[in-house]
Amino acid sequence: MGKIKKILKTAASFMQKDVYYFICLGIIVLTYGLNLWLNLFLYILFSLNLLANIKKDKFFHTFFALVFFEPQVHSALIFSPIMLSSLVKVYYIFFLFRIVIDLKNKTKFKFDIISTVLGVLFIITTFAYAENFTSGASYMSKTVAIILYMTYYFKASDNREKIIGDLLSVVALFTLFAGVYSLTRGIYWDNRLCSTIPDPNYSALFFAMGLFSSFGATMFKKWLRIIITIALAGLLLMTMSLTGIFVALFVLFIYLLITKGFKKVLIAVLIIAAIGSAILFMPTKEGTTFNNLQNRVNKFYVIDETDYTLQGHDDYCETELYLNYVTNNRYYLTESYLNEFSLLSTREKLIGGNNVMTGPVRDKLEKEYGYVSHNSYIDLLFMIGLIPALILVACLILKLFWLFDEYKRTRSKQILCFAFLKIVMMAFGLTISFFPYRYFIVFMLI
Repeated sequence: MGKIKKILKTAASFMQKDVYYFICLGIIVLTYGLNLWLNLFLYILFSLNLLANIKKDKFFHTFFALVFFEPQVHSALIFSPIMLSSLVKVYYIFFLFRIVIDLKNKTKFKFDIISTVLGVLFIITTFAYAENFTSGASYMSKTVAIILYMTYYFKASDNREKIIGDLLSVVALFTLFAGVYSLTRGIYWDNRLCSTIPDPNYSALFFAMGLFSSFGATMFKKWLRIIITIALAGLLLMTMSLTGIFVALFVLFIYLLITKGFKKVLIAVLIIAAIGSAILFMPTKEGTTFNNLQNRVNKFYVIDETDYTLQGHDDYCETELYLNYVTNNRYYLTESYLNEFSLLSTREKLIGGNNVMTGPVRDKLEKEYGYVSHNSYIDLLFMIGLIPALILVACLILKLFWLFDEYKRTRSKQILCFAFLKIVMMAFGLTISFFPYRYFIVFMLI
């Protein structure tokens, strides 16, 4: 009996090592869903890993890894009823045990008023737009409860910088794994690389989040951090999402301005411009990634008169046509959706109720304009209304001010990178529709 205990203790100790845990978790999310028996093995392994680390901070960080692979860790290849349909549901169960353990150990927590207001707002507003309770309040409540619990725990920690640094490490690593997933599965959209989401624009968001997280990733040695940063930058370019690339470059400019000063930023801009020019003008083979990227960048100064974004807008002046052209129809979509919002009743304008992400309202508008709005803030106006949307945006800005104030006091690189992780997501909200997807809720709340 003593021998068995010793073996179990040794196994648990090994499973608690960061290198093993996160590489193993990466293998699980990358391969889950391929085979029924493989799923069973990975399901058991995932559960054992959670059990061995249930008292560790990495237990919390696991949830962020799952967020990037949520569609992939949901599978019909299970032995029901002994297996749940998603590894996220498995995490929910273990999370309840973690709460019990923390209560028993009288773990310290610190209330966060801004995150709490945001969480309550996210839950209450689901009743305005959600099709049913399960996809609305129930789904949102579980996500909010987990993230608020983590937020209170992180805020009370005596080693907050390390916890944030480890969180950034997980974001960097698993957005990189999302790129590996796409490369190994051949997930492309019109020759543009995707990720765990089969859309290059959303994938660009993931890779940009990972890129800024890699700057403050404390879990890796410097040489590995550099490799991860370069790899994520490469993945971002392979999405060929011009909006994503330029948003990332703009935010990077601000980050470098804060951390390096104007002179070094100017040098960095010149280097990036030189590399960009080399890519733009180097001879490439038709159909290759570089060639496609060149063609997309060329549209900023070579106008294709046959492009669909220039058609059907006889009322546009040349400037409006150009803006619509370089933004891939986003100028037109923004104008059209704002006009639709202006036609709503006063009640709908103030408290929402029009789900533009799924259901008949989305179908109607998408049929009329060809696409969703490609702007999460416009979606918020339709779905939760002007008043809740203003409160939400105000809370997000206040949270950023609070993080920058913390950075001024601590000069912590991890806190700064954490703030820029949020800025990246808020900036991308102007170019894609991702409310109320889980990754938006998670990274705005935390």
